Amino acid sequence: MESNTLTAAIALDRIHYLRRSDKTLVIDRITGRWVMFPKGVEEILPLVGHNEAFINDPQVAKSASDLTRILEDRGIGIDAPFVNETLNTVILKLTKACNLACTYCYDFEQEDKARHMDKLIALETIYQSIDLCKGKINFILHGGEPMLVWSLIEELVTAGRSYAFSKGVNVNFIGQTNLTRIDDKKIKFSLDNDIRWGVSFDGMAALHDKYRIDHHGQGSYDAMVQLIKKYPDFIRRTNALSTITSANQDHLLAIALHTQELGFSGWDWTLFQAIGRGRNSAAFDIRIDALIDAWDQLFDGIIAGKFTGFAINPVLKYVSNFLEGPRDNMCMRSKCGAGRDLLSVAFDGTIEACDCIDPCGPLSNLGNMKRDSLSAAKNSPRADYIRSRDVETLQCGSCMWQAVCGGTCMARAGGVEEISEHECLLSMHIFDRISASLANSDLLIQYKKSCD
Repeated sequence: MESNTLTAAIALDRIHYLRRSDKTLVIDRITGRWVMFPKGVEEILPLVGHNEAFINDPQVAKSASDLTRILEDRGIGIDAPFVNETLNTVILKLTKACNLACTYCYDFEQEDKARHMDKLIALETIYQSIDLCKGKINFILHGGEPMLVWSLIEELVTAGRSYAFSKGVNVNFIGQTNLTRIDDKKIKFSLDNDIRWGVSFDGMAALHDKYRIDHHGQGSYDAMVQLIKKYPDFIRRTNALSTITSANQDHLLAIALHTQELGFSGWDWTLFQAIGRGRNSAAFDIRIDALIDAWDQLFDGIIAGKFTGFAINPVLKYVSNFLEGPRDNMCMRSKCGAGRDLLSVAFDGTIEACDCIDPCGPLSNLGNMKRDSLSAAKNSPRADYIRSRDVETLQCGSCMWQAVCGGTCMARAGGVEEISEHECLLSMHIFDRISASLANSDLLIQYKKSCD
């Protein structure tokens, strides 16, 4: 019939809506772009894109035309999702050695030995990464404990910066440390070369020392806090990162407040992953209902103004993805970074799509720097298979939060055609709360600005 004549290319099946108090959220589930309208807009949405001359009621026709124009202007239901195929981040697993023996460590399998990355492999990885990128590359210095191979770090950073300069590439170095090997020399070099460090820290003493122990079974909290107090200026430049397990899942708010009191610039989490030392233990497993309740306490603390200027990343990264769209966070977009804009190189030269991928699983091992190039690994059949993941074919295909969630972490889900049920439940809850808050106030926007 003529009344079905369309004037716009808007794909209505991409557009979802959700009533939020006296407003209605309209979101493109493919790109994550959204707009908040007065309630009642959902009655007009089915008419979007229809020729206004064929809508009987002139007022309804104008409303449909105005709504169509707004959605078109924002690219809602039209634009393609963001996909980045250019390498921009490489994780360098410089050593398997660590002076701690955290009982949940995802990076140390039973058969592993404490060995270091060969300098020539490390340098070749850096040079090839710079050649493959387009103007910018991030290197994440990781381990084990990377500060155990500090002389190698100094050589790699110096050589990497020199080579990047010769190629006109902007290079950033980021590191993750347990802090226990920090000293004046390392801090000075880090400051001189703008190396940004994250510190692994699981909260108050009883929580931290439960699993973050040394090779004699002793906790590491006291040693870390001594260094935190000794180097406050360094700590103000770092984020604390907690591994969330059954031991600390109920205490997120208290942990965040504790890291804030200690002087960190922000706090983040990583959820326990059952690989490495924690592969065959259920003792670390998270209860999703408890985690969601604890996250709600964090969220309420932000709304109450407890964390102004202090980055609570378990909330902030979701807020940023919602406000700005799924672009910079390679773990929260449907075309995740694994094997795409991210690669990881292990101490022995093994190239992985992401360091969270199970090294004993079917998605592991894209090649080895001893015989392969990064480019060959990135273009290997296994990398192609990893990049083939299409969350639209999974249960995400009907979810309004698909774009801003990304379909959950493929590595944690365990396969290209799987999703993480826990992350799915968590994401749906989080985006529901964020969208409800944004409909009623700009407190989250203000909080984000305070952390920028």
